[in-house]
Amino acid sequence: MAVTTDAAALRTGARQRDGAPAPVLEAQDITVRWGGAVAVDACSLRLARGEAVCVLGRNGAGKTSWLSAIAGVAPSTGRVVFDGTPVPPRSAHWLARRGFVMVPEGRQLYGEMSVEENLLLGAYPWSRRVSVIRRSPELANVYELFPRLAERRRQEVVTLSGGEQQMVAMGRALMGRPKVLVMDEPSLGLSPSMIDLTYRILHGLRGEGLSLLLVEESPRRALELCDRGVVLSSGRVIEEAPVEELRRPGVLERLYLA
Repeated sequence: MAVTTDAAALRTGARQRDGAPAPVLEAQDITVRWGGAVAVDACSLRLARGEAVCVLGRNGAGKTSWLSAIAGVAPSTGRVVFDGTPVPPRSAHWLARRGFVMVPEGRQLYGEMSVEENLLLGAYPWSRRVSVIRRSPELANVYELFPRLAERRRQEVVTLSGGEQQMVAMGRALMGRPKVLVMDEPSLGLSPSMIDLTYRILHGLRGEGLSLLLVEESPRRALELCDRGVVLSSGRVIEEAPVEELRRPGVLERLYLA
């Protein structure tokens, strides 16, 4: 279950002078306004190489707006640095070409296109030649991870179940050769068995050294996977802590009611 990236570099991680893993992503003082309302108020985030961080909070806390701003698809102020380079404003395409790959909430697939056509679109940042992509290790890896997609590669996505569509969305993201995989509400609307499969695969990707950023309303599985958690309330970060602290009895309940 290999991710096609510079795996050795990901596992080792670049190091700062103090010995801590160098950040692959830094988002500083991100603010998002929708109309006259502030959805995200000067929130900052740091993601180290090989680290997994979950963003938690109730519905409407500002999680998706914050993620969309970092990903370059929402108007915002603040500063984002990816892999050591400042990110131009509203530059989702710039980030995608450099390995910041997102599975959006609701999956956002092309329903009238086939499974394989949707997967091929994920490789657009590094190749536009279909013949090359079809022979690539990325496509072989996706079909190894999700054998059901290989069986349905010619089938229109609109005819698939919700769980199968989630497989397509994850597979499409992995086709982009990610350095950072971002998942917005990965368990939303899925059956328990599909949630189990999703998190098994995410655990495996962590083992390959991939950096993960998850947004979840339901925290239990995310806290089992991640190193740190960031809790949002009303567009502000109210807590950032190792998951061991957030899993202590009553901690999240107190924060969610704050």
